[in-house]
Amino acid sequence: MKLWGRRGGRRKIAVLIGEASTITGKCIFRGTTVVNGTVDGEILCRGTLTVGPRGLARANITADSVVIEGEVVGNVTVQERVELTVTARMVGDIQAPVIMISEGVQFHGNCRVTPDEPSGNETTSAAPGGARRNPRSKAPSVRAL
Repeated sequence: MKLWGRRGGRRKIAVLIGEASTITGKCIFRGTTVVNGTVDGEILCRGTLTVGPRGLARANITADSVVIEGEVVGNVTVQERVELTVTARMVGDIQAPVIMISEGVQFHGNCRVTPDEPSGNETTSAAPGGARRNPRSKAPSVRAL
């Protein structure tokens, strides 16, 4: 099974949790992961995690990127971006550099837009008031679709 990527390319799915499956505990995944069943506990994903339209994650989620099409009850922390599609239902807090929430999403929680992680080789300059800033960093953003 393949999934369309953000840029129109196709990505291979490394892990697929089917609709009839229920997993309880700490789950650690690598690569593109799709949850169409139920996960209770904690999810750590090195890659993109998609909670499908019939998926349910009663879990705190930490991942590179997350796409929520189904239901999440728990906090989501990501390194790149979180996207809640029109069918998403979420109760919990989101922390990410980019947060995309479609119109019609059911969301109860807080959003915290975090800055991108600096790569360590970029120079910084003084901002007004003596604060340091990175001139090449992307501004964190919250987008409504």
